[in-house]
Amino acid sequence: MPVEPHAQAGSEADYRSPTDVWNKFIREQDQIFLVLSGHFSAQALRVEENRFGHKVVAIMSDFQNRQRTANEAGRKLEGTGEGIGDGWLRLMAFDMGKHVPEIRVRTYSTHYKTFSTDASQYAAWYKAQEKPQLTDADYVARDDFTVELADFRSRFARK
Repeated sequence: MPVEPHAQAGSEADYRSPTDVWNKFIREQDQIFLVLSGHFSAQALRVEENRFGHKVVAIMSDFQNRQRTANEAGRKLEGTGEGIGDGWLRLMAFDMGKHVPEIRVRTYSTHYKTFSTDASQYAAWYKAQEKPQLTDADYVARDDFTVELADFRSRFARK
């Protein structure tokens, strides 16, 4: 039987909040070292310990509410959720050759054809809507950073 596009599997009781997913699944699985998520406007980075005492890096990004390109094209979008994202996406480079492996995260726009750090107006375009309490430098730093995977080798070494 085909599934309808908007049908939900299970009942309301089957729904899991991000906290439930962390507590009931991610925290309990020592193989998980990285979680990518979205659906909440803006960007965030957290590092938490699982129940085994190992670090789990959580990188959240969601650019869907960004409306600059639509507004530049003459379409005045009013509410949240009406944006088209302005072509922003995350690029991640995993460098496992270093003594301490790391992930380099950069944010790039396919529309503007530039990295967030190279767009001089980046903070002016988006900060007020997403994280007004940050300085411009702190806001841009959320889109261009490196995460060290300090315990990766000891954790996943073949024994």
